[in-house]
Amino acid sequence: MPISQSGLPQQAGSREMRKRLEKIKDELMALHRDMYWMAQDQSSPEQQQQKVSELDFDQLMDLKLAVDNMRELLWKYVDAAAEVEPERVQQAMESHRVRRVSQLLQLLRERLGHYPDQQQPVSFIEKVSAVIKEKLAGHGGKAA
Repeated sequence: MPISQSGLPQQAGSREMRKRLEKIKDELMALHRDMYWMAQDQSSPEQQQQKVSELDFDQLMDLKLAVDNMRELLWKYVDAAAEVEPERVQQAMESHRVRRVSQLLQLLRERLGHYPDQQQPVSFIEKVSAVIKEKLAGHGGKAA
């Protein structure tokens, strides 16, 4: 049985790698959600300034560098895999797109569900439309 660089049999190494990838993915998604809501917080400018000053920018830049490097490596891995198994990679890419859209809609649903001034229940689509109109009005009616 082939041995991986970690000294474990390759099959055990692959299993451990899948576990690590899943754990890192979950942690990054949780971090993304927390940072997203922190950035979207409607608190006062003083409170926003305090939150920003609490962050360690060197640590943020180190994380950004690590994520950038990993992203580049992952794209190379996907490109190499696409040459070997193009149908499988295509299916995975389609699945990924659906998950991203679902995540965006979930974030929108959570964000739009926090308006206490609504007197009666409003549909999700009506809330999205209202937010889009509000954002467009703030930009002089022009889309970004």
